[in-house]
Amino acid sequence: MSDLEPQAPKAHIGETLEGTSKPLVDQTRSVRVVIADDGDAVVGEAENGVQAVDLFRREQPDAVIMDLVMPELDGYGAIAQIIEIDEDARIIVCSGMGSNDEVTKAITAGAIDFLVKPFQVERVAEVIRTVLPGVVGLTGPGTSAGA
Repeated sequence: MSDLEPQAPKAHIGETLEGTSKPLVDQTRSVRVVIADDGDAVVGEAENGVQAVDLFRREQPDAVIMDLVMPELDGYGAIAQIIEIDEDARIIVCSGMGSNDEVTKAITAGAIDFLVKPFQVERVAEVIRTVLPGVVGLTGPGTSAGA
């Protein structure tokens, strides 16, 4: 079995999984993800925590990939504010700061997973499948979908 083969969801598309108000992702549309990092700005990416919160509020994405070290409002503060907007927000931290303390603090703030930079594309796909049940066919540079 390939690492990128879909896992059977426990509910049908549009239904919610037990313990969350978020429905399974509709595979007929693109998955919407906000990326909050202090790197170069790209459409759909926030350069700081304040922009990440504003973008989340405006776009209501399926998931957020959040750095911890950002100007104006760090990732921990942005996570907390996003959780205030939507307690079921799916936030994945992606940071070069991967000590046990940082991971624990991020999960306590409301993140549901943590990726340490530099990361492997396969690990990102695995995490996205975990936090967005129903997503299948994740492909991209370095992935081995269909292999």
